[in-house]
Amino acid sequence: MVSLAAASFSIPEISLTLFFHPVVLVIVFLLFVTILFIFRSRWLPIFSSLPWYRSSAAASRSSLNEASSFLDDYRAGLSSSNFDLSANIDGDDSRQGLDTEARAAIVRAMNTDPSLSFDEARRKYFVQKLKENNIGPDGLPNDPKALVFHRN
Repeated sequence: MVSLAAASFSIPEISLTLFFHPVVLVIVFLLFVTILFIFRSRWLPIFSSLPWYRSSAAASRSSLNEASSFLDDYRAGLSSSNFDLSANIDGDDSRQGLDTEARAAIVRAMNTDPSLSFDEARRKYFVQKLKENNIGPDGLPNDPKALVFHRN
């Protein structure tokens, strides 16, 4: 019989340098990013409620040159209490989301000035469009030949 006292067992020591090996670091990083991607539906709403994230990352994350849905526009921060897209989303509105040109201009304005709210950026875009079409800020045409009837 062999006695256990006579046998020598040695447990190999794992060096800390193994954990800092570049291959191990890359694998751990890829695993971490994969887990974040898989569970993004749980942690992304937390960040989308932050104003700095809404104005920069969420807005730039959505594609500005492609047609979008109302849900995409809502996720990009293009909704407010004055311009609420939730009725369109809840009603399963199948129409395309906001106008692509207007959406891009509003997002560009919000990214240029992070303190600019969605409503203020939308107002600036609307005033700019009125000027381009020769319409005054009061909604009346600037054309001297225009005939306008006023109600008293």
